[in-house]
Amino acid sequence: MVFCDFSIDNRSLGVDKGLFAPGSPGVSVNDLARKLPEDVAVKIAYNPLIIEEMCFYYVNMMLGAFAKLRINKKEGRQIRQIMAQRDKELSNMVSHDSIARFRGNVKQFMAEYARDLMILYLSINGELKRLYPHFDEEYDSITYMLLVIAFAHYYHRECSRVDAILDATMGAHDTDSEASAVPHIHKIVSRLAAPYDIERQDTIGLALKIVVRRIEEIDFNIIDR
Repeated sequence: MVFCDFSIDNRSLGVDKGLFAPGSPGVSVNDLARKLPEDVAVKIAYNPLIIEEMCFYYVNMMLGAFAKLRINKKEGRQIRQIMAQRDKELSNMVSHDSIARFRGNVKQFMAEYARDLMILYLSINGELKRLYPHFDEEYDSITYMLLVIAFAHYYHRECSRVDAILDATMGAHDTDSEASAVPHIHKIVSRLAAPYDIERQDTIGLALKIVVRRIEEIDFNIIDR
C-alpha cells in the first residue's frame, strides 16, 4: 500500500494504487508506477483530481450564491445531479475514508494559499464591477461562475497533458475527460456566464498563473507501508 501527503500537512493521505487515472478506466496508479517513478505516477493520477475538487469548491460557492438570489434554479438542479453522480462514481473507485482524507487535504491546501485565491477572486470581481457597474447583488454569483470556468479550462489542459504521458508510457490509449463532471458543468456554466465577458486583464492572468503554480508545486510524500 502506498501513502502520500501534501507537503503542507503532516498527516498521511492514503493513495489507493488501484485508483484509476482520471478519465482512464483501464489505467491505475499501480499500472503507471510500473513504468514511471512512483511520485510521478501519483502526480499524474492526483493532480487532475485536485483541480477537479477545487473547481467543485467554486461550483458549490456559485450554487450558494444562486440560492441566495433565487436565480438559475433549473441549472442549479442539473449541476447538483451531475455532482451527485460524480460522488457516486468516485465512491466506487476508492473508500469513503480515502475520499474524506483527500478532500481534507485539498481544503487545507486552499486554506494555506487563501491569499492567492482571494487575489484571483478580487481580480475577477473588480473587473466585473468596472465593466458592469449597474449590478447589485449579482457580482458574487458571476465571479464564482467565472472561477468555475477558469478551473474547468485548467482541468482540461491538465487532462490533455496526462493523455500525452499515458500515450507515451502505456502505448496507444484513448482517455476520456468527458467522464468527469467538470466538462458537463462547464457547458452549463458557460451558457449562464456568456453575457458577462470580461477582458483578460494582466492582473487576472497573473493571479491565475500564481494559483496554477501553487498546484503544480504540490509535493506528495510517498511512504511505503
